[in-house]
Amino acid sequence: MLINRTNFAVAKCAAKFAGRYAINGVYFSKTGTVATDGRRLACVTYPKQDGAEDFPTVPGAGEGAPTSPVDALEPFTIDASDLRVLGKDIRTSKPVLNLIALDVLETNANGHAAFAYTDLSNAQAPRIRKLEGEFPRYEAVIPTPDEKWARVTVNPAYLAEMLGIVAKHGGELRGVTIHVPPRVKNEHGRYDPQGPILLTAKVGDEQKFTGVLMPIALEE
Repeated sequence: MLINRTNFAVAKCAAKFAGRYAINGVYFSKTGTVATDGRRLACVTYPKQDGAEDFPTVPGAGEGAPTSPVDALEPFTIDASDLRVLGKDIRTSKPVLNLIALDVLETNANGHAAFAYTDLSNAQAPRIRKLEGEFPRYEAVIPTPDEKWARVTVNPAYLAEMLGIVAKHGGELRGVTIHVPPRVKNEHGRYDPQGPILLTAKVGDEQKFTGVLMPIALEE
């Protein structure tokens, strides 16, 4: 099966407790990767497996690694620190080379996860030890939004930059409040954006931050 660096990026949300507890790791479920530190949680589904047969041969990796079946994967956890460097230097113009193969059969049968990746100049087939212990039951804390929820879509890069203003330069920050306008159906039965979202924060004892982001209209 194939995964990518976005699956590894969830490692930023993993806990950093002393010891090799499961919560310090990234959980590979049957549908995607998950990480949490108890205060935040990130999940990313696996990419489409189109083109797996075109993945180049990596010395030391099983020949069937790229095409091994996703639905046969037995969930496991590996330490987040081991993922932060895995495949970080793979940056090519060919999409299939930006992917990492996981040999499902070898991973299921051993105490390690078998990865493989290459940029055609540097090929690696690392085996990373699995963590023991049960990963937290994260599904229970993910809410299921319904039609009563306010919902707005914004540019993620703009949002990150806006929050970065106070996160990196704001001194003592007590938190950022996100104000989301209500959703109202129009005469065609679709939800119209109800205006921008508002971000507010108190920085220290003297300064206040206000940010405004315009919504992006997407099809329901």
